[in-house]
Amino acid sequence: MLKVSSFWLSVFVLFVAYSIEFIQYLHILSIFGLEHIKILKIVFGSTFDMNDILAYTLGWFVILFQIKYLDGSNKEID
Repeated sequence: MLKVSSFWLSVFVLFVAYSIEFIQYLHILSIFGLEHIKILKIVFGSTFDMNDILAYTLGWFVILFQIKYLDGSNKEID
């Protein structure tokens, strides 16, 4: 099993979410003529929304709070 700290896993997930939003912002699927492929449209979405970025960031802070204060170990975020 892969051993990754909760902190770094949360950073990776946030990076993936930001990357997908950036792809939506640039309309990459349209640029490459792939907007008609349903599975790509489902995975990458079709519209950029700054509120999504805000929601992902707030969710990340909730996860950090949980890691730091609610997991019972009272450990430092590594």
